[in-house]
Amino acid sequence: RQDDGSAMVQITDIGPLTMIELHALGDGSISIGLIFHGKPSGDTPPAGLTIDMRPDRGALAGAIWESEEEPPQMSIDVLDLGDEGRIQASFSATLCRQDAPDDCRDVEGRIDTWLGAGP
Repeated sequence: RQDDGSAMVQITDIGPLTMIELHALGDGSISIGLIFHGKPSGDTPPAGLTIDMRPDRGALAGAIWESEEEPPQMSIDVLDLGDEGRIQASFSATLCRQDAPDDCRDVEGRIDTWLGAGP
């Protein structure tokens, strides 16, 4: 959970691709990278998705966990890139320790954050 932290978002257009990088801070950190072909939409799943977690407490603490082997899954409920943009989505992934790739965990979560100035 990152409810008590803050989120940083970067949206980059490179040719026909749009990349959205979301980095949330709180009890550790989580980074989610989304790549869309063309204009991003909640109706179209991302063409690329990566998830990295760096927990600082609990059973997963002390390591970088990343989605390298199996591609994560994401269901986008709301994606608005306007001035007060917003993303609401849920995800699931198998994350493996960067320093011990055979140690993997299934995780799931929900994103609900402003992408622009916010309310």
